[in-house]
Amino acid sequence: MSSTILGFIVKLAGKAIWYEIKQHLFKPDPNPIDAVLGGQQRIMDLIEELDYKAQIREPMDHIYYWTKRMPEVIDDLNRTNSSPESVRAYDELLTAMRSESSGIRFQTYSIYVAIMGDKSPLGKDGMLAFWEEQAYKKLADAGNMKYFMQDYIDELDRDIAAVIALLHHGLVLSFYVASDDVDAENLQKECIARVDTIRNTLFQAYPPAIRYFKPGGYDDKGEFLTTNWFDLYKNDDSSGKYYLTIHDFFCRELGALGPKGSPAKIRSFTFVGEKSFLGPVQLHAYWLSPKDNNSRVKFYDDSPDGLKKVYCYTNSLRSGKTYNILFKLIPLVAKSPFWGTTPDRPVRLVPFMEDSLKPTRADENNTFGNTWRFEVTNSPQ
Repeated sequence: MSSTILGFIVKLAGKAIWYEIKQHLFKPDPNPIDAVLGGQQRIMDLIEELDYKAQIREPMDHIYYWTKRMPEVIDDLNRTNSSPESVRAYDELLTAMRSESSGIRFQTYSIYVAIMGDKSPLGKDGMLAFWEEQAYKKLADAGNMKYFMQDYIDELDRDIAAVIALLHHGLVLSFYVASDDVDAENLQKECIARVDTIRNTLFQAYPPAIRYFKPGGYDDKGEFLTTNWFDLYKNDDSSGKYYLTIHDFFCRELGALGPKGSPAKIRSFTFVGEKSFLGPVQLHAYWLSPKDNNSRVKFYDDSPDGLKKVYCYTNSLRSGKTYNILFKLIPLVAKSPFWGTTPDRPVRLVPFMEDSLKPTRADENNTFGNTWRFEVTNSPQ
């Protein structure tokens, strides 16, 4: 969504628009502004909780009014052949838009500062930091099986897209007060730079694992997660890395063994997206080959008599009731940028029932309470 609006801004012909403005040939399109302002209500609801409501409300009102009023004034100029009254109205509107303390440049700057904060990147007093914090709370909720990494990304993109749409309309109005065609071009470059900064700052605010799954940057769809095989490991201060494995030949039960170099155990995993690459996923383990139909992981639980029994598993190869298990991956906020020589990108794996959306019971090894990290393996081991 935000990338589409950024594309509109990039494609604007700032110099050409400035020349058309001087001939009273260019008018801002007032129709989209209603939808843009309508989409701001959610933002305004969030801003109620901070001190930025007035700082955003005023620019919104000004941009809305000027976008609606300018076409009317230009129509009057052309219809009356630039009568004194229409010229006066046009000049008064331009004077208001040129004001250093309340004009269009000031209004767009106020929007940018309210979103980014006085400190950059991601100052604590900016709305962007607040939005990310609220979205992450939902993502980190291990009991919320309706909100995944993709929902986190989409929600934040909708928030900034609404702001970028305002900056887009503000840029068009700014062309009216540009001193010349070079100034118009510079205003466009400034707007693009601000939008890029908002998007890049948000991307850097993502938990490290999400950035790892989107190596192409902000607009990367996240295919990396489901097109690679991974070793999943956790750190043990005394013994190094312990790897997530399938540690029972018949049961294919998840557990942690290691460190690497111990007797050969299966420890390569991949994920299969059900709806999106960064949404709920199946967990597959390499067994005989990546194409093995039985590669989807099963889960077992210990019965009171000490014998393993099927609690739930992820395919239907056995008789009786079976349950489809999906995973919510919760990317954790790393305490330090690097752990050893490997970038720190911790996650929790939370299995849940596909039909009831309820988390499965914890296993005795606390497999799903552990923090796991990713290493790409070129071929399953």
